[in-house]
Amino acid sequence: MTGTVPPVEAPAGPLIPALPRELLWGVKRSFRDYVLALADGAEQLLPGAGRIEGGAFAFDTDTGSEWDAAAQRGTLRFHGSVLFSGYRDMLYVRVRDPWITIDAGGAVLSIMHPAFLERTAERLVLAELADIRLDPNRNWRAVPRLLASGIHTFDEVYPPGTELDPVTLVTG
Repeated sequence: MTGTVPPVEAPAGPLIPALPRELLWGVKRSFRDYVLALADGAEQLLPGAGRIEGGAFAFDTDTGSEWDAAAQRGTLRFHGSVLFSGYRDMLYVRVRDPWITIDAGGAVLSIMHPAFLERTAERLVLAELADIRLDPNRNWRAVPRLLASGIHTFDEVYPPGTELDPVTLVTG
């Protein structure tokens, strides 16, 4: 037991009452550990992204979010980039501008398509979000599960369904 408080069941009412302040996400801990163990492995934080305790990343809220708190539907947009590199840049993974989209079909996590070096409207749906709960601090948490559309981001090392690090929307 790590001493952490388990998530609590979501109360009646909106899960996300307003636009969150930031998105906290570690991407995938085992992947980060692998990259940093390489002789030339590196993580580079680009504008909009910061590091938090435990090695995860904080992405700032983007003003372009479209959220309907009453319906609990819309897209929560965040900006910032984390670049993972190694093997003299033969390993190059960029996670840029994560968004969470919630509609009648469920919730997904997308990133700017990694094939584009410059900002683009092209999005890659990386993962579906499962096990959605409020944590004891009333922040929204979910577990991303890699989709087939996202496996190329990690060079097909992880199969569809692989759990990525939890995402947290800081609402307070």
